[in-house]
Amino acid sequence: MDEADILGDRIAIISQGKMQCCGSSLFLKKCFGSGYYLTLVRNEMEKMTSQRKNIKQNLSREERTETNRPFRSSPDDGFGSQTWDNSDPTDLASVTQLVCRHVPEATFLESIGQEITFILPYSGARDGTFATLFHKLDLAMADLGLTSYGISDTTLEEIFLKVAEDTGVDAEIPSAKEPLVRDWKRSSRESKRNSVASVHAKSEHNRLSELKEKCSNKVKDFSQGASLNGRGSMVITGWKLIRRQFLALFIKRFHHARRSRKGLIAQVVLPAFFVCLSLIFSLIVPPFSEYPNLELQPWMYGLPQTTFYRSVSVKVTQPFPGHQRVEVVRLNDMPENVEVAKVADTLVNSPGFGTRCMHGNPIPALPCSATNSNWFTPSVDQSVTDIFLNGNWSMSNPSPSCQCSTPNRMIMLPDCPPGAGGLPPPQGHCLASSTIVNM
Repeated sequence: MDEADILGDRIAIISQGKMQCCGSSLFLKKCFGSGYYLTLVRNEMEKMTSQRKNIKQNLSREERTETNRPFRSSPDDGFGSQTWDNSDPTDLASVTQLVCRHVPEATFLESIGQEITFILPYSGARDGTFATLFHKLDLAMADLGLTSYGISDTTLEEIFLKVAEDTGVDAEIPSAKEPLVRDWKRSSRESKRNSVASVHAKSEHNRLSELKEKCSNKVKDFSQGASLNGRGSMVITGWKLIRRQFLALFIKRFHHARRSRKGLIAQVVLPAFFVCLSLIFSLIVPPFSEYPNLELQPWMYGLPQTTFYRSVSVKVTQPFPGHQRVEVVRLNDMPENVEVAKVADTLVNSPGFGTRCMHGNPIPALPCSATNSNWFTPSVDQSVTDIFLNGNWSMSNPSPSCQCSTPNRMIMLPDCPPGAGGLPPPQGHCLASSTIVNM
């Protein structure tokens, strides 16, 4: 029962195959509990002296009243287990008067050995009468012959026995042939409680009736729930169920965090701290910026620049030593195409090749150089000139040929004689300080 009282969220009591009540430990104690038990411990020497003086009178009194009581003491209970309600009338009356003065609803339960037990109602804990009573007991403890006192709540075992007795599980059937005998397995405290309950049967019955009426609705709900194969009388589904589950998990998480500060720091504070730290470091790092656009131009590879192209027909005067000037005419591949002629004029005329000589000087490091020259043919050696003047050259064989590798003679590079490939092509300098070679 102690484990059920501590660990059980809901405790159900089943009697005669039916569930009599179900609820939390606090709920069952409130509905079926007798109250708080105030136990006063008297001085040992005074109590033993009082017991020796009245032992014979008490034993004879118990023998005379044995048949009138529902339960009687066992003859083998021993000296320390005997009960004397009036063994010390003066001290007991003083203690009872003090307790009842501050807690009028208090009920005397038993006086066993050195202990005196009273039942205090639950209302005393709320209206402050317990505090006054305990204060007076502390002041008058020596005068009343008391050494200590304590208070305890109704145990779950007592609740179980009371509910079982009310339903008739432990009720004994009286027999006409034999008298009622006290149950040997019951403790002296339970037997005395039963005797007190029999004396105050009407008041106890009324109080239990009121408590049962207050708790009847909840008990009925639990009884109806038991007949639904473990399901409640109203099944919650849909968004309402999800909302309740989320709220329950949130409350559970809150209580876990409240009880465990280390878990709260490890699960909430530290992750947030590291996230903030990473954000701070991300702000410290300079932002990544793209490189500026790279302007492609021939002069980025250094000077001088030489550009090859094949353009419109050009008349070139080639001076040969010892001979008249020879005029060489080179034709365009598409002389009839006007667009090609415009492109060729754009390359050789202003602003020249590229954007170096455009308006605004777009390349500050390389300003435009206003140098422009006519087309000319570079000079060659006299022996090369003689080769072309004395040779029989045609369109199919315009110049000496180069010799490549043969099976009999292996070379890495072609072997070209002087004049191979013909005379140098005409070239000129444009405004952008570039050399243009017309192929």
